[in-house]
Amino acid sequence: MERKFKYVIVVIVVVIVIAGGVSYYLIDSSPHFGFPSSSSIYTDMGNNSKLNESKVIVGGPASNISKEETLYFNKTINGSPVPFVTIIEAHANSTNKAKALYKTIFISADTGIKNSNAVNISYLGFLYTVVNNNTAFGYKGNMLFVVAWHGTSVSVTEKLAKSAMASMSGKTYSSSSSGTGYGY
Repeated sequence: MERKFKYVIVVIVVVIVIAGGVSYYLIDSSPHFGFPSSSSIYTDMGNNSKLNESKVIVGGPASNISKEETLYFNKTINGSPVPFVTIIEAHANSTNKAKALYKTIFISADTGIKNSNAVNISYLGFLYTVVNNNTAFGYKGNMLFVVAWHGTSVSVTEKLAKSAMASMSGKTYSSSSSGTGYGY
C-alpha cells in the first residue's frame, strides 16, 4: 500500500509541474496591451528624432473590439507637440474577429501593399504587413495593432512594428530578429 501511495504522490507532482509549465507558456505567449518605450522608438528611427511620449488614450468597446489603446510619440515642431509615431492596439472579441479585421485592413490597403516588401510576415507569432513605407498592421490571437509614422522608410516601419509586437508579447525587440513570411 505504501508503494502505491508513493507512486500516486510522484504522479501528482509530475502532473502539477507539467500543468504549471504549460499554463506559464500559454500565459506568456498570449499577446496583451504593451507599448515600446520612447527610447526604443528613438533607436528604431536611427537615433535621429527626439520624441516625447504622450498618454495612452483608452477607447472602446466598439464593433468587434472590446478595448483599444493608442499611444502617440510627439515631436516638437515650432514649439508645439506634433504626433510623429502613432501606435494603436486593440483587443478583438475573438481570434476570428481579429483575423477578419486584419483581412479588412489588408484589403482596404491593397494599393500600398502592391509596392511593399513586407506582406503577411510572421514575427513572435504575429502576422503583419507594412504598407506605403510608413504604416504597419497585424494581429495575433485577439490582439491587433497599427503603427504609423511620418517617415518613408520600410525598414524603420518594420522596426517600429517589431518593437510594438515585442512589447505586446512581453519581449524585447532585437533588430537581428527576422520574420518568416507566410500567407493567411
